[in-house]
Amino acid sequence: MDHPSRSVAVVIPCYKQAHYLADAIDSVLAQTHPDVELVVVDDGSPDDVEAVTSRYPGVRCVRQPNQGLAAARNTGLRETHSPYLVFLDADDRLLPNALQAGLACLDAHPECVFVSGGFRHIDADGQVLGDPVVPSISSNHYVEMLTRSYIAMHATVLFRREILERVHGYDARLRACEDFDLYLRIVREHPVCCHGTIVAEYRRHATNVSNTSALMLTTAVQVLGMQWPHVKRNPTYREAYRRGMRFWTEHYGRGLIEQIKRSDGQPPGKRVRASMVLLRRAPRFAARRAAGSLRWHGRTAAVRAARAVLPEPILQRLRTRLRRGPPPVGHVALGDLNRLTPISSVFGFDRGLPIDRYYIERFLVRHGADIAGRVLEIADNEYTVRFGGARVLRSDILHVHADHPGTTFVGDLADAPHLPADTFDCIILTQTLHLIYDVKAAIRTLHRILKPGGVLLLTVPGITRVEHGVRGNEWLWTFTHDSIRRLLADAFTPPNVHVEDHGNVMAAVAFLHGLAREEMSTDALDHHDPAYQVTVAARAVKPDLQ
Repeated sequence: MDHPSRSVAVVIPCYKQAHYLADAIDSVLAQTHPDVELVVVDDGSPDDVEAVTSRYPGVRCVRQPNQGLAAARNTGLRETHSPYLVFLDADDRLLPNALQAGLACLDAHPECVFVSGGFRHIDADGQVLGDPVVPSISSNHYVEMLTRSYIAMHATVLFRREILERVHGYDARLRACEDFDLYLRIVREHPVCCHGTIVAEYRRHATNVSNTSALMLTTAVQVLGMQWPHVKRNPTYREAYRRGMRFWTEHYGRGLIEQIKRSDGQPPGKRVRASMVLLRRAPRFAARRAAGSLRWHGRTAAVRAARAVLPEPILQRLRTRLRRGPPPVGHVALGDLNRLTPISSVFGFDRGLPIDRYYIERFLVRHGADIAGRVLEIADNEYTVRFGGARVLRSDILHVHADHPGTTFVGDLADAPHLPADTFDCIILTQTLHLIYDVKAAIRTLHRILKPGGVLLLTVPGITRVEHGVRGNEWLWTFTHDSIRRLLADAFTPPNVHVEDHGNVMAAVAFLHGLAREEMSTDALDHHDPAYQVTVAARAVKPDLQ
């Protein structure tokens, strides 16, 4: 028998799946690796889980009130002692080589905290369906996990116990996608590995949790959204995050649309709830499908479909919108905006790309050719690297704190005689000027340290939430198109200054509530109304004296 340190705990949570449980237990007892600790967690199941487990003398059954799958797995973690763990759902099966293959991979990759393999589908009777699913991810596991969870079945993963304890197990607040959340939290910080062995069988039947599209869509978007603070400053992670949002909304959005179609002729309650989840959690996907319906079927068919799904109060609101005039007094439908706190208190960073960042990044893309030579950026050099690329010969960072990573100059633009004059080919100053009390002195410094012919790329907030907390009382100003034009013209002279503003009433309201770019159409964001200036941007050139 193997050394006790090679023992593997297999935890089987069970809720309303006692009729499959014996199959799962038999698959664990048939393992080629002999040292197995098997615990079944009866999560308050109404069927007789104990009657099944009592037929197996070596199997321990732990009963608890129903708390959900994540909590049941955490109970199994606490109730076992082996240094390795596998979580097997009661309706699934392990193949005989599962534990042996996982341990062999961990032996070959001792730095990894978990390893994962492949699986195949079986039907309710245990017959194999289709081709197996075998992920082959060799690097960038966090990027791949953000883009789409490449581990589609829990039982394919063999964990080291210490990593599960270090991250405090599964998040018991989640009703679904708790595995996706756990994988993201682990692979963000720790190495993992895939092996090509098929180790498990996933049973497909009508009561699979993954068939509940509304729940899965809601929680997948929620789980991925919790990663935003960790990805927002990394361009590669940020792009993977956006691809992941598109993947989940389209994957489960299609399931919701099929659910709505199948409920035709039934009471409208389920259709309305499914429609509301689709519109709330996957608005862009829903809009694209609606637009396609209008193009293919014409307006009349779309109206018939709306009448079949939506209750009369919502239809009335749609009719008001279609009139294209303002709604009558007392009939304004504020919906999700009818609240005294914003939807996001961090400008929308937790939901996607903030709306002001959409305007800022488009401005920098248009003027990317100016980001060349020696470039100075404030706080970090993310935009220098992203939009300057190989054109940048030297990248400098100005920060008020000397211990900030990568800082090459320390100081305040309003009082910085130590910054070298006539030095920089380009200065990127995004969303910083509003933190400086003596704005005119800062602009004079910017003009002085630019080379003749050098370019200042500047953005400032217009209509905005005022951030408290990290910056607190340092947020001193907001600006308009005309105020920035006059401030820059004093130092750079009018012919060398070009100012633009971006926004409209819809973009302003969305930004104040913290909605993200992903929740708005490009047409809505790009519509320009100078009465609602969300972001003001400027390009100023220091005159070349030659």
